[in-house]
Amino acid sequence: MREEMALEKRTSNYDETIYGLDKEYEEVFESHDKILKYICEKVSDNVDSTIIEIAVGIGNLTKLLSQNGFRVIGIEPSEKMRMAASLRVPNIPILDGHFLSIPITSPVDAIVTSFGFHYLSYAEKKKAIDYFDSFLTVGGKIVIADVMYVSAKSKKDLLKHVKARGAAKLLNDLNTRYYEYVEDISELFREKNYTYEMKKMNKYVWVVCGRKED
Repeated sequence: MREEMALEKRTSNYDETIYGLDKEYEEVFESHDKILKYICEKVSDNVDSTIIEIAVGIGNLTKLLSQNGFRVIGIEPSEKMRMAASLRVPNIPILDGHFLSIPITSPVDAIVTSFGFHYLSYAEKKKAIDYFDSFLTVGGKIVIADVMYVSAKSKKDLLKHVKARGAAKLLNDLNTRYYEYVEDISELFREKNYTYEMKKMNKYVWVVCGRKED
């Protein structure tokens, strides 16, 4: 019981960051619900789809996918986050794994992730896309939501803006994690002969959706 209470508090703190109570990150998570809804829309071709979600965190997207009728398999490397997600979506399997280690063998219709792809270097992202492809049926999709930059100038301007806001934690994140340029993410899909589309969701976040054609 004590551990469950601690996990609920951790979940609450995570939600506070996402929903604007942590002022440093409020711009990053602006329209967060809209972003999650958009991800669901991009995989809505078949309501009976089986979807892998990687880096589920506390299960916000997992819950929405499930509510929209998808069969969801959650993947999360953090034991504490897996426990927190299981409290939120007890009917969904949340498995130990990560972007380069998915503990299932059957094909799926889509792989999605939100706010986690930046933990991989660009070389690891390339390996991950190749790895995801091995799970997808023809017509399957990869949907990624994360912070991305349009150009070196836009990156410089954004970092300057964050510094001026006094958002030290966010600035450290942007300087130390692997946030990519939109064009570089696009290239990963072109290399696989995927069709793809990208949409800017707020000042920081883009969603890219790639579709396996053959």
